[in-house]
Amino acid sequence: MNVIPLRPALMLALAGVLAGCATYPAQRGLDETHKLIADRGGAIPPSVGPRDCADQATELAPLVSDPLTPDSAVRIALMCNAELAAEYARLGIARADTFQAARLANPTLTAAALDSSARGGAPQLELGLVQNFTNLLLRGPRTRQAEGEFLRTQQQLANSVLGLAANTKADYYALVGAQQIATVRHAIADALQTSADVAQRFHDAGNLSARGLAEYQAAAGQGLVDARIADRDVAAARVALMLQLGLPAKTAWSVPDRLSLPVTEEDGAEALQTRADQNRLDLAAARQLVVLLTDSEKVTREFRWLGDFSVGVSYERDPDRSRLLGPSLSIQLPIFDQGQGPAARASALKDWGATEQRRLTQAVSGGVELAGRRVDNARQRAEDYRTKIIPQRQTVVARTQEEQNFMLVGVFELFAAKRAEFDAYQGYLEALRDYWVARADLEHAVGASLPSEAHPASATITPQQLLTPAPAMGGMNHMHHAGAAMPGMDMSADPHAGHDASAPPAKNAPTDHSMHDMPGMDMHMPSGDTPPQSPPKSPNTSTADHDHHGATP
Repeated sequence: MNVIPLRPALMLALAGVLAGCATYPAQRGLDETHKLIADRGGAIPPSVGPRDCADQATELAPLVSDPLTPDSAVRIALMCNAELAAEYARLGIARADTFQAARLANPTLTAAALDSSARGGAPQLELGLVQNFTNLLLRGPRTRQAEGEFLRTQQQLANSVLGLAANTKADYYALVGAQQIATVRHAIADALQTSADVAQRFHDAGNLSARGLAEYQAAAGQGLVDARIADRDVAAARVALMLQLGLPAKTAWSVPDRLSLPVTEEDGAEALQTRADQNRLDLAAARQLVVLLTDSEKVTREFRWLGDFSVGVSYERDPDRSRLLGPSLSIQLPIFDQGQGPAARASALKDWGATEQRRLTQAVSGGVELAGRRVDNARQRAEDYRTKIIPQRQTVVARTQEEQNFMLVGVFELFAAKRAEFDAYQGYLEALRDYWVARADLEHAVGASLPSEAHPASATITPQQLLTPAPAMGGMNHMHHAGAAMPGMDMSADPHAGHDASAPPAKNAPTDHSMHDMPGMDMHMPSGDTPPQSPPKSPNTSTADHDHHGATP
């Protein structure tokens, strides 16, 4: 038998171990992840990922000093969001797993010192150096699996970044919309209180029944409650956005009170489906998983007979100081377990991965279609308010104003007309809010920025533009994408026009129910409310027409 020298054998084993050593790549995968994001039009997070924003006051100060924009809100979220920081940690875990998968298993050194039965005899010394050969054979498939999983983790992280950006935009638009609606509802509450005050004066003059007064007072109370509900919605929307941003509660920040008008041109449904299929990174990760599971199933079947297989070198020194050195071999015999269980499990996992990919593909397609329909629906609702409802409501208010000026209708009819106009304004703001939230959801569903973002509208709308009176009634041209302030109600007309100013007031007439007491006529009830039953007419009409009492002025 040929004897292998011990030192060369040990050096050979050491060289094999050192061949598996490498420097740990602490930043590997970050550039690849950020490229996936950039290719889809997303904003790139800091290279190290989000951090605790309590420690980033200097970097945050310029971003929160002015009211946030959608872009600045996304930048803050990418700096501070805790959930995204956890996704970056997952990338670090996958990086470590990939590094470890490429390493060879360490060799095993065995030693034994056996006492001789002969009195005074030298002990028998046995040494062995064993390397797991199964680990070496499976190093290629194991590394391939780890690299594939590392790629999936990069895709999932990039998808999380894009999803966070889209969700942040959605919460941003929801907060701006909630603030706009709260502004309108507070104006409604003030106007309804003015209506109740006027009704009180009519009642005191004997020209309004107790029932009618109670209806207007209840409407004013309901308006106040609805304003408080709107404030609650603002608080909830603000907290939702704050959590997305990852900002400490003590940080001062704000959002503007304006929303842009819809983009000039929307994206086609077929183009969106194609874009989603090409860009959805969770779908790409699902496809990658199918590839990995298919490869794993193949490797498992090929090596299912292979058990623990180790090779090495053994050295023995006998008590008589003779030495033995030679190779060693250890093979696990597949007698009781031929690997049927692992092979069946790998096959089932492959089938599950294919099914999951098919399910996700259908979900992506359905999500894009639904989000696209929500965008179209909100846009059409906004257009209906702009072209069909608001102009007619403005016309009704203008004509009712004229009729009230000539004492043909009462002040409460004008209140009701203005309230309906404000209903239309609120509906328009809600449609715009829903439109931008739906577009953010569509961006998330597509997995990339929308091509139509290259064609933004140049105008914005605020509640003040809707509520502020203008010197004259206008049509809806101001709401076209060129953008100008929407006029309010023309209150410059004399409510007593057409009457003899020298005539003394009638007995029991309220002395100060002039429309000048209600600048802007901010009369409105929240959507869905109904006007009080049988509103009383102006004191200039016959008492036979309604149920108020006393002499008419």
